[in-house]
Amino acid sequence: MAGPSESDRTIRIPISRARLHQEEHKVVLDVAASQLKTFATAPPQPWRDDQIKLTRSAEELRIGKRQVKAGEVEVKKRVEAERVQQPVTLRHEEVHIERRPVTGSAAARDVQITGREIRVPLTEEEAVVEKRPVVKEEVIISKHPVEEREIVEADIRKERIDVERHGDVRARDDNDRDRTR
Repeated sequence: MAGPSESDRTIRIPISRARLHQEEHKVVLDVAASQLKTFATAPPQPWRDDQIKLTRSAEELRIGKRQVKAGEVEVKKRVEAERVQQPVTLRHEEVHIERRPVTGSAAARDVQITGREIRVPLTEEEAVVEKRPVVKEEVIISKHPVEEREIVEADIRKERIDVERHGDVRARDDNDRDRTR
């Protein structure tokens, strides 16, 4: 089992070094502040009738964590139209009419003069547009934790023990040195 924390320690100061001011609800210690550490490290001794218990408390900062909603990411898929142009080579047929003079035996044949019509069918290629959906990309949506260091600040309260001496007071610390103030 762990020993008491610093905030749980009790400092025992002999009653001869403390005065009680009842009207101010204060205990005035006739001990220099530098001596308090010496008292704090002294081995505990049984309580006597001439001793007063004085505790010093302080708040400790404990930082916990909790999950909160930080926001959300919305991934949408929408359809938009885009005009595209693509060159294509198309072929078509044209009629070429060539006129030649007839000479020789072909001109001496028997000829009838009549009306006649000749139809020559022409063909051409036209662009046929076919649209079909093709998968171009996959989007994988996942999330993962990321850790960041952050400095958390808070105000904590602690009690201080102030020692006030009034008049010509003699005090002795645990190092057996007389101090006059």
